[in-house]
Amino acid sequence: MRLIGIVLLLLLALNGAAWAESAESDLYRGRTLVTGIRDETRLPAVPVCLLDVLAKASGDARLLHDPRAQKIAAGGTLLVTEFAFRDRLAGRQINDEQGTRDRPYYLTITFDPKRVDAALGTLGSKPWTAERPRLALFLVVDNASNVYALANDSTFGRDQRDSLVDAAWKVGMPVMLPSESDLAKAGLTAHTLSSAGPAKLGPLAKHIGADLALS
Repeated sequence: MRLIGIVLLLLLALNGAAWAESAESDLYRGRTLVTGIRDETRLPAVPVCLLDVLAKASGDARLLHDPRAQKIAAGGTLLVTEFAFRDRLAGRQINDEQGTRDRPYYLTITFDPKRVDAALGTLGSKPWTAERPRLALFLVVDNASNVYALANDSTFGRDQRDSLVDAAWKVGMPVMLPSESDLAKAGLTAHTLSSAGPAKLGPLAKHIGADLALS
């Protein structure tokens, strides 16, 4: 049930694919996009990130919609240990609007692990500390102009790959893609992948170093 919940959460967040950053410490970090670095934009991000962290640390996506978890998240500033900003437009030339409105930033909030674990305890949950299964994602993309099987080295799909890195980090699940040669050796194309079953995808997932196949 816990794995099913986390996979459903992954699918809800999904636009694409690649490996996730999965360091244990990241289970207690949440990330969101804010405008500016003022308290007016920083503080409202805390409940959003803490709710994500409660679901990520426990592996229980149901907490995202649990009123008790939402109440804990509302007072989440007491659990914060660090705020870190990264300029979303770093390296880009300042445009004409600069100075008339704040720049967008990725805000990463780190929460105290012990306090998060204690909060989970009050919700009847606990941290998912066991090694998490690595997922191999098999995905066909149809964007009207192109249809392709998403691969880690394909010409198409850069945005999807980048998006999955963020999505997988958000839920604390390592996710990987096959290469184009992996798909070719297995006889899988954009037209045959959708009908491929576990008997076909399971061994390929193991071949690329994953534990489970997600299609």
